[in-house]
Amino acid sequence: MEASFSLSATSSLIFGPTELFNLPRLVSSRGFAHLALVVSPSFQRSSAAATLLAKLQSQGIATTLFPVTGEPTVEQIDALSAAVASCKADAVVGIGGGSVLDTAKAVSVMAWQLTLHGEISVLRYLEGVGDLPPPSQRLPLIAIPTTA
Repeated sequence: MEASFSLSATSSLIFGPTELFNLPRLVSSRGFAHLALVVSPSFQRSSAAATLLAKLQSQGIATTLFPVTGEPTVEQIDALSAAVASCKADAVVGIGGGSVLDTAKAVSVMAWQLTLHGEISVLRYLEGVGDLPPPSQRLPLIAIPTTA
């Protein structure tokens, strides 16, 4: 049996145990000056977070931290999206497990939608209950999983 497949990607995948600390170089090369960091509380308390924040600051990259816990709710996504839109971040970086990365993905979309359209809830885009098609634009997103 012959198997055929195609893979098209518009993003980069970077792997390695210390690649987290190359984030300042990566975001600088893309021209980002302010990051919204959506993180788990355990990452926020870690020495890795302190090291990363110091490296970002030394490169002149501003950060706003948004610690999140649990599965994202509509209310959380709406509130975080408004906060990210108002802090004028150039990109969203999610650092944590699945729930944190899901939150970061949704926030990257909704913060951009708020910038374009004003007040709007993620509920309007949810499958089965929303009345709008999924948006095709978002703030740039970098996802850094801390789980296997």
